[in-house]
Amino acid sequence: MDNYAIADQLSMLAKLMDIHGENSFKAKSYSVAAFTIEKLPQEIAGLSPEKISAIKGIGDSAGKKIVEILEQGELQLLKEYISKTPEGVLEMMNIKGVNYTELIPIMIKAMQELSKQNDDLKNQVSTLTATVSQLTKSNGVVSASTASINQNFPNPFTKSTVISFNVPQGSNANIVVSQTGSGKVIKTIPLSAGTSQLTFDGASLAAGSYSYSLYIDGKKIDSKQMVINR
Repeated sequence: MDNYAIADQLSMLAKLMDIHGENSFKAKSYSVAAFTIEKLPQEIAGLSPEKISAIKGIGDSAGKKIVEILEQGELQLLKEYISKTPEGVLEMMNIKGVNYTELIPIMIKAMQELSKQNDDLKNQVSTLTATVSQLTKSNGVVSASTASINQNFPNPFTKSTVISFNVPQGSNANIVVSQTGSGKVIKTIPLSAGTSQLTFDGASLAAGSYSYSLYIDGKKIDSKQMVINR
C-alpha cells in the first residue's frame, strides 16, 4: 500500500472523529500524520514501526494506526466510524470545496435527530432479516436476495476507496471490477460470507470511470460506478 492510500484512511478517520465530537487532539494528530505521509520522499511501508513513530509529525498513536493499515489493509476504528455515520454526511464530506468543519454542529444535530428513527428502522430490519433467514433455512437454499453491494466511499477517489457488501452464508461470491465503456475486466475479487467491506486500491489504474459488480454463485446481483481522479 502506498503513502497516499495510507494518508487517505488517516485523513478520513480524523474528519469522522471531528464530526462525532471525539477527542479533537487525537483527530488533529491523525490529520497532521496524513499530511506528513503524503509529503514523505520515501514509501513508509518499507520502514519499521519504530522508525514510523519517530518521524516528525507522526508519533506513537498515529504510528500504531499506520502499522495497522500496513498489516491489515484497513483501520478497524475507521470502519466503525463509517458504519455509524449517515450516508448523507459521508456524501457531503466527499463534495469538493465544502468546508465540513463549519458544518459539524449541523451534522451532529441531524445525526441525533436521525438516531431515534434509525432505532425503529433497525428493529424492522432485524425482524425482516430473521424472517428471511428462517425462510431460507426452511427451503434449504441460499437466497441471493439477501446479497447487496453499496456505493464506494470516497467517490471519486485518487488512490483507494472502501466498498461494503453483504454476502449470504454458503454462497460463492465475487466482486468484478471492469472498465466502463469497454467492459474490460480489470480485477476479480473473491469475497467471504457475511456482511463486510474491503479497501480497493486503484493507485495503479488510469483515471476514469469503472464499474464494480457483485456476483453470487455466478449470477450478477448489482453494479455500481466509481471514478478515479488524478
